[in-house]
Amino acid sequence: MEKTPSYLVRERVPARVRAMSRTVKLVLVLRDPTTRAVSDYAQAASKGRARRSFLHSVTDNRTGM
Repeated sequence: MEKTPSYLVRERVPARVRAMSRTVKLVLVLRDPTTRAVSDYAQAASKGRARRSFLHSVTDNRTGM
């Protein structure tokens, strides 16, 4: 099982997946966006990677957390 959400937004990923298998089937399970944002920020903060406040991160998210 893979759970890396960045695969959904990277431009080259679909072509790479197709190159591995033309018959692959993908199943996506998406989370509530609010819960996901809070969880992502909490994880970044726990690892010392949150560069700004949660409020600033979600209201001015041009480059990610």
